[in-house]
Amino acid sequence: MADEVARLQAELTAARDAIRALEQTAQRHEQQISELQQRSAGADRPSPRPRRPEELDARDDDLAALAAAVLRAADLRSRHLPDAERARLVGGVDPWPEWERARHDKRMRAVALSARLATLAVEDPGHRDVAVGFRALQRELAALDASREETRAAAEYVKECAERIAADDGLRETDAAELAAGAQAQRQILVQARDRVVGAVERSAPLPPWFEAALGRAPHGHAEGWMTAAATLVAYRVTYAVHDRTRALGPEPTQEWPPSRRAEFFRLQRSLVLHRPPSSVSAHRPRKPAAVVVPALRPHPEA
Repeated sequence: MADEVARLQAELTAARDAIRALEQTAQRHEQQISELQQRSAGADRPSPRPRRPEELDARDDDLAALAAAVLRAADLRSRHLPDAERARLVGGVDPWPEWERARHDKRMRAVALSARLATLAVEDPGHRDVAVGFRALQRELAALDASREETRAAAEYVKECAERIAADDGLRETDAAELAAGAQAQRQILVQARDRVVGAVERSAPLPPWFEAALGRAPHGHAEGWMTAAATLVAYRVTYAVHDRTRALGPEPTQEWPPSRRAEFFRLQRSLVLHRPPSSVSAHRPRKPAAVVVPALRPHPEA
């Protein structure tokens, strides 16, 4: 009997050990299955797409209309006299009235002296002085007569300048409303361009390649000069519908471009160079080749 109990107890202990071993094996299998399921779910989940660069120069209908108003104003302004030309034309004095007044005055004085000479004998004390004065007036009248054609040409030029100024004043008055609308449209484009740049920088959004190639990343604190250059660049691309993805200002100017756009291109080009952060400039500056060290020549032992 005692042997039978001992045998049963031994079998029970072995069965319990086997059950514990099976439970441990089951736990390991469950953990492995869970890990495999997590890996599988991670493999099936799509990886996050890279963020697209901000479209700073996108044009909607409203911006296109504003750009058209700016270009229209520039076209009208091209018909006006440049400021430097106006300054040269304004202020010219017609020399002809002064020439006529001087000639008339000298002629009257010469006639008076001639009449006095007719009343004086050669031996009279005052005859010599009157004769000298009369001959001097004759020389002055001859010089005035010699300058007649030159004075008339100068008078015609002054008259032409006045006519050109009057015509330009008329054009400016006619175009005043559209010029004002163009200036207002240009300010609105610049404000929207600045808002776009500020928003992109504050969101740490990727910037387009053409933008970073020209101005790099925003400097610490958003330097005002950099921000102004950035907004002006975006406004330029919006206004002239520049679609070049690598060159910030698009193609180089040609002779077919209006003078105003060529001037704006080169002015903005200088501004971009001036306001590019130093770190961005150094990052794109080619490195100098390392100096090549040439070992000194040693005399040959047999020399």
